[in-house]
Amino acid sequence: MAGTVDDTLVLSVLRELRKESREQRELLSQFLEQLRRSSDRLESKLLGLERRQIGLEERMHSLGPDLELMIKSELLGRLTHCETIIEQTLSSRLAETQARPD
Repeated sequence: MAGTVDDTLVLSVLRELRKESREQRELLSQFLEQLRRSSDRLESKLLGLERRQIGLEERMHSLGPDLELMIKSELLGRLTHCETIIEQTLSSRLAETQARPD
């Protein structure tokens, strides 16, 4: 009789272990599926960012000549303005010098 009780106890413990093992496998399977989905989402987001970056690089490259022209125009405009002020200042000082009686 003691052998039967021990066998029954061992069988119930084995059943519980199998049940726990099955539950753990199911949880692990669910975890791996979630991990795969997360990885797929991350990969698609990274691809989207990469496409955006390429688009921005292409746009910057195409705007390069226009930006260069704008900067040169601005600098030349300011240089011309400075030259005009210098010429006006020199002309007025020259006129003052010539208007003075010696």
